[in-house]
Amino acid sequence: LARLVAAAAALDPTVRVIVITGKTGPDWAPLRHVAHQWIAGASPDIIRRVLDVIEQTIGEMQDRGTELDRLYEEDPELVPEGKITRELAAKGMGPVLLVVDELQELLDGAALVQVPIEDEPENGGRAKTRSGRDLMVEGFARYVRVTRFVGGMGVFITQRPDANSVPTALREVCAKRASYRVKGDRSAKMVLGDDAVAGGAAPHLLGDASKGVVVLDQGDEGGHTTLKADVIDLPQFREICLRGRQLREEAGTLTGDAHEYGREDAEEAARVRLLTDCVNVLDANGVDRARTERLVEMLQHLYDRYDDITKPGLQARLRAAGAGTTVKLGAIDGMANPNGYTRAQIADAIPRKKG
Repeated sequence: LARLVAAAAALDPTVRVIVITGKTGPDWAPLRHVAHQWIAGASPDIIRRVLDVIEQTIGEMQDRGTELDRLYEEDPELVPEGKITRELAAKGMGPVLLVVDELQELLDGAALVQVPIEDEPENGGRAKTRSGRDLMVEGFARYVRVTRFVGGMGVFITQRPDANSVPTALREVCAKRASYRVKGDRSAKMVLGDDAVAGGAAPHLLGDASKGVVVLDQGDEGGHTTLKADVIDLPQFREICLRGRQLREEAGTLTGDAHEYGREDAEEAARVRLLTDCVNVLDANGVDRARTERLVEMLQHLYDRYDDITKPGLQARLRAAGAGTTVKLGAIDGMANPNGYTRAQIADAIPRKKG
């Protein structure tokens, strides 16, 4: 279910995604292609970074509220309901999705960290500190409370639903709660709340055949519902996130950690796409070779993304993609032996998939 939410966010270039997971691993790795912040692990240094990121994000979102107040006073037509509009989202004030996985690991790691809460202790004494766990719970809960009115969203995931891994202070600010199969009604209450379980929500009664079935408490008069969630496997998730990266690059909204991560993968994907497109247009025109000028025309006729490409530009990109330089084509287009590209040399440059 969380992956579905993240996939939808990945495909919206106005959404800023922040991923914090208490364990390293591939489950959320595809989001590195789009995530403004990406943090994995639960070491002391990582815990401190998590606390800094949450504090910084809350501050930025509060600044949004201040900006909305200003806009409403100066030009209320821009914010008729005092809320973020699509136009404002497109200008950098889009939704922010915080995905926190392995919450129990993060809190366990944070419990081992003491964080100074004053810069310069009086009389040169020892600086006052607080438990990193307490600060993390407060930070996550405050994020939910403060940012929901200015586009903030939070998804918190744990594989160990108990009082320690899902603190009351955080659980109570999460309006919507979802649970897959759990061992008993105590765990069900810990996730969904006593009222939901008393009202019939029963993730603890799901059987072995209930993979993908989730009990969702709406947090309102709608009560709870049991539904079968769609499943996105890891390869599909990666393709979605790569598409999300492309959308952000086109919209100019690829920021933070994602700006550098995956650049080589993205460049390789662009090279493969160019080679594949060239082969496709040659096949579509029923030819096995073409002068560079003609190949440019074919590409522009079939694909809008090549509207601005020039002959030298295409030659440079094909050379960088591994297709080499132009070759003699023999008699073609009324010319004795012009330069251009053969289908074979372009197709041979396309990397072969392993396996």
